[in-house]
Amino acid sequence: MIIHRLPNTTLPSTLPPLGANLRKAREACGLTQRDMATLLGLGSATAILLYEQEKRGIDALMLWKFASICGVGVETLFSSP
Repeated sequence: MIIHRLPNTTLPSTLPPLGANLRKAREACGLTQRDMATLLGLGSATAILLYEQEKRGIDALMLWKFASICGVGVETLFSSP
């Protein structure tokens, strides 16, 4: 399952900032985009950048792996600030 999000300009204000939460979680566990890409088995840091900018959909398994690496629950990545 791929979770696709439209650019923020078309989103209702009630949806949480998934990309920003991905970035906060990654930075909180002290990883660079390159580090995270390596741990997730991705070819480059560009994929992480695109996830964080919400320009690339992230599937449920990748989202779970991302959360697990950072030591947070998936629900944390969907929470509002």
